[in-house]
Amino acid sequence: MQTIKVDSARLGGFVVTTDANDNVVDVDQKRSAEIANYKSGFFGIGKVITLNTSVNWADPSMTLAINQNGNSVQYDLLAATAFKVGAASVTAAQFMDLTILHELEHSFGGGHPETDADAYDRGVWRDCFK
Repeated sequence: MQTIKVDSARLGGFVVTTDANDNVVDVDQKRSAEIANYKSGFFGIGKVITLNTSVNWADPSMTLAINQNGNSVQYDLLAATAFKVGAASVTAAQFMDLTILHELEHSFGGGHPETDADAYDRGVWRDCFK
């Protein structure tokens, strides 16, 4: 763990679909950026967890996204995360912890298929928060 650096960078924004009232109803996973990622350098040297600066880390419920009309809308990452892990709610601190734990799991060789990151997060939530 001491060899892993935590950094931040703009990894890209989030693309969502909204209803007539600008409520987010879907997230375009293919066009949206990662919340964070883990990279390991050559022979494991230069391990870095990068947090996406497009996330409002002070209040993830107020993260901005672009909808299908090109408008900026509020994307509530706390509610979205609670939904995907099956929790009644998720606090900002839990969101940050879950994000870091998810990326740390990659540093120990854990991986998930790109199409099933939600199941991966449910496992981390179940093992670390319940």
